[in-house]
Amino acid sequence: MKSIENIKTIVVDASTILAVLFCEPERDIIISLTKNCNLISPCSLPFEIGNAISSGFKKGNNRLSFKVGIQVIHNFLKMEIALENVDFERALEISYGNNIYAYDAYMIELAVRKNCSLFTLDKQMKMYASKLNVELMEI
Repeated sequence: MKSIENIKTIVVDASTILAVLFCEPERDIIISLTKNCNLISPCSLPFEIGNAISSGFKKGNNRLSFKVGIQVIHNFLKMEIALENVDFERALEISYGNNIYAYDAYMIELAVRKNCSLFTLDKQMKMYASKLNVELMEI
């Protein structure tokens, strides 16, 4: 049995979680890379997931039925992801200094503060995180 000190902690963002929830091609590799890891995310993650689901309902999009959306949110709520508070002042410094959205800055702030890797599929976030010397998980 692994001791708690040997378990890797990873910040996971919405793009990574959504790829798993919607069975995107990266799903299996994401699950494999995060198996036996401590997954954390800012407390904003459920709102980002809900927003992504609701965008699937929008007129003209018609990607997602209400029933499927509800199943996706239930599956998300079963995931073992510890939701962490954000240092909002530091996140806003990151947002302002890099001209990025606060939601992206929350992810980067948490990875910096916890000194852990960030797992994102978002190319722009990867660029900003790299600029701030955040270790990235790569597929």
